[in-house]
Amino acid sequence: MARYVTKHTIEISEKVKQIRIELGYERTEFAKKIDVSYNTLKNWENPELTNEPTASQYNEIQELYKKKGSTLLASSQSVKLLIDTFRKLPKNYRKKLVALFQDSIGDE
Repeated sequence: MARYVTKHTIEISEKVKQIRIELGYERTEFAKKIDVSYNTLKNWENPELTNEPTASQYNEIQELYKKKGSTLLASSQSVKLLIDTFRKLPKNYRKKLVALFQDSIGDE
């Protein structure tokens, strides 16, 4: 199945590059900080590709950015990433997650 570049993918690509630049890192150094290869980071920063970080990789970027005293994404983008990640889970995992969430807020 072919993947297409979406507006969301382009936004993530631009945001990853913006964060790296704002933090003052060259690609090589930033890739080491977030424990990915140089080529992986380069692909993430290329808005013409469909590559983007996984949720855990993106969290690692967020944590690095937060340590520098900055905020990361607007909440709508964070929610979009969470929803996209949730939708990629197998159906039985999604059901378990919903049940856990409902238990944690006391909703039945």
